[in-house]
Amino acid sequence: QTLASLDHFYYYLEDSKIKNNSLTKSLHEFLKEVRKNKNPIDNQKYYDNIMFYLVKTGNFKLNYENSADELLSCIIKELFDEELNFKNIKVDSFENMSFQVFEKIRLGSEIFRLFGLAQYKENISITLSVFSPGYTKIGESIMKFYQGKDKNFVPDWSETLFLEWPQYIFIAYTSDCLKTHGLKLENEGGVLIEEKKYEFVSASLYLRSNEGISHYMSLNKREKNFYLFNDEKYHKILPNEAIKTNAEITYTVHALVNDIEDLLIK
Repeated sequence: QTLASLDHFYYYLEDSKIKNNSLTKSLHEFLKEVRKNKNPIDNQKYYDNIMFYLVKTGNFKLNYENSADELLSCIIKELFDEELNFKNIKVDSFENMSFQVFEKIRLGSEIFRLFGLAQYKENISITLSVFSPGYTKIGESIMKFYQGKDKNFVPDWSETLFLEWPQYIFIAYTSDCLKTHGLKLENEGGVLIEEKKYEFVSASLYLRSNEGISHYMSLNKREKNFYLFNDEKYHKILPNEAIKTNAEITYTVHALVNDIEDLLIK
C-alpha cells in the first residue's frame, strides 16, 4: 500500500523499459492491481513472485524476524541495482564514490532521483534509506538527520554537506518509541529543509498480540486523504481524529511537496 501511494514511483515502474522476469516488472503488475481497485486485493500471487525474486538474489533472507522496514528497504535497493545494471552504470561502493560515478547516477538513475540522498564529507556517499532512533514527532527525524547531531542514525552523516534531496525520504526506526496512540495527522506538519518542503505520506504500523503474532497495518495518503489499511478493511482517517490503535511505527515515507520558492510564487 505504501508503494502504491507514491505516484512518481508508480510512473517510473509504468514507464520502465526493463524487461520481464524482473522485480521492476513484477512490482508494476502488483501495484497496477492495487491502484485500480479501491478495496485491498488478494496479493498472495504477487507477493510470492516478489519474495521469490528477493530471496533468489540472496539479498533478502526470509525469516520470522523480518520487518516491513527491512522488506521495503530491500525492494528499493534491488530496484536501484536492477536499474543500474540495465543502464550499465557500475558502482563499487555507496560510501566512497568518485564524482564521475556520482554524476552518472544523479543524471541516469530514476530510482536515485526518487529515493536517493547524497552527501560529501571526505568523499561522496549515497543512501536510499535512513534508519533513525525515533523522536517525539514523525517529521523530526528528517531535521535531526540533516542537523547531524545524533550519531545513532544509519548512515551517520554528521558534520556533512548534503548534495542531493530526493522525491521521497524513506525512514525506518531502530527503536519502538514512536507510537500511533493519540496521534493526530493535523499535528504532523511539513518539514522545511534547504528550501524544500517534505510532508508525511505513509507509515507502516506494527501490532504484537498476546500470542506474539506480528500484525501490520498501513497508513497512507491517497490524494488529499489518509486511509488506514488493515488486511481486507480500510477506512479514512480525519486530520483531527486521534488514532486509537497503539501500534509501533516501523517506517515512514515523506514526499517532496515542492521547492519553497515555487510555493511562494504560487
